[in-house]
Amino acid sequence: MHYNTADSEVVLIGYHGGQQLGSKTLLFIGIDTLGNKLWELTNNTAGIQIPNCSHSLGDGFMVGAFFNGVNDYATVSRFSNSGREMWTKGYGNLHEVVDISAVSSNEFRLFLSSFGSFFGDDHLVVTINSNGDSLGAITIALHNDDAINSGVLDYDDNYIVAGYSTGAVVDTGGMIVKLNSSGGIDWSYIFQRPEMRSSFSKVIQSSQGFLACGTMTSKIQTGHDYEQGIVVALDQNGQMLWEQTFPSSIYTRFVDIKELPSGNIYVSGDLDSTSTGSYSYKGILLKLDNQGNLLVSSVQQGHSSGVFRSMLIAANSLFVCGNGREKTERNFHASRYKDFEEDLSGTSTSVYPVEQSNTMVSFYPNPTDAQVQIKWESVSDQVNVSVWSSTGQLMHSEKPRFQNCSINVKSWTSGIYLLEIMVEDKVYREKVIIQ
Repeated sequence: MHYNTADSEVVLIGYHGGQQLGSKTLLFIGIDTLGNKLWELTNNTAGIQIPNCSHSLGDGFMVGAFFNGVNDYATVSRFSNSGREMWTKGYGNLHEVVDISAVSSNEFRLFLSSFGSFFGDDHLVVTINSNGDSLGAITIALHNDDAINSGVLDYDDNYIVAGYSTGAVVDTGGMIVKLNSSGGIDWSYIFQRPEMRSSFSKVIQSSQGFLACGTMTSKIQTGHDYEQGIVVALDQNGQMLWEQTFPSSIYTRFVDIKELPSGNIYVSGDLDSTSTGSYSYKGILLKLDNQGNLLVSSVQQGHSSGVFRSMLIAANSLFVCGNGREKTERNFHASRYKDFEEDLSGTSTSVYPVEQSNTMVSFYPNPTDAQVQIKWESVSDQVNVSVWSSTGQLMHSEKPRFQNCSINVKSWTSGIYLLEIMVEDKVYREKVIIQ
């Protein structure tokens, strides 16, 4: 995601298209801070089909990925705030750009991951200027079968990379490695658990040193992968400060992490809300304190499946972007958390490009401590009413025969709940406060 300060717009960055890689197209959607869609733009000239990372600039943003053409090479494209392509450059065959860090307004580091030893290429850090011209590259002293998923610079312009190791250079497991300016290893941290595999998806610099999130995986008797989200904190010397795992369901995966000025931490990803191994994923957002203790969680509602991919802090709000599925249609979705420093209330969610419901719905009283009365105008025998808790628990579900229903909430815990009414293929959502 990118925030255009001049126009107070959030730009969602993703792709759409068919199942085959070559059929995908880069897609931008501009929204205002209330979630209203302002514009949409596709770009198939840059060659980027599945973007891996982005970096915001004063007058636009960069997008890094790989180009699936005659040669699979790492690419970075620069775009204006309105999504207009300014330039696209390639930097290495059989690589992909997994992260971009800024040294200054005219110098950037690209972290390039190799496609593996079968292709015989090394992982690289490439330095470019604001026009995309290469200023040099170094080889990272890791085996090319190791995977790099993320990279960041520390205060001394050393490189921190995260991913997983196959054991050729460092021990097997999720790895965080500090490299010096020549690409050599200064220190390495490995997350290991017996009978488990692990990988880090994102590493960032933090007030204590470094924070990283990812997933550890094991095989269970059903044959599905048992996945747990992991979050670790390291000091500047790579010493572990704390580790946390979050088995909130059978399948939990973390993909992005942010630290707030207060020291609290947000982690986004997805979980299998059915706990059956059916891969019916929901986006999940966790708020942790600076020791990794869980403060509050929020689970995406209203999609048959979906995931949270990236987070952005702007306009005194936390924005979370991902993708979901409504029946057979895939879509973007974005959520805004206006009170994110205190809790996860004040949330507004928009879905793009699925048409939003114009079904006239009313419910009362709100807040309530006894019953919620719900009425709607549409006449249909395909109506489903559901209420979800803030932790993703389904509290109530029914298929009313008439154009109204009543829900008894006397025994429910006080808090904010999500009311969802589906009328045929239309969806209406609103928050209900239980006192």
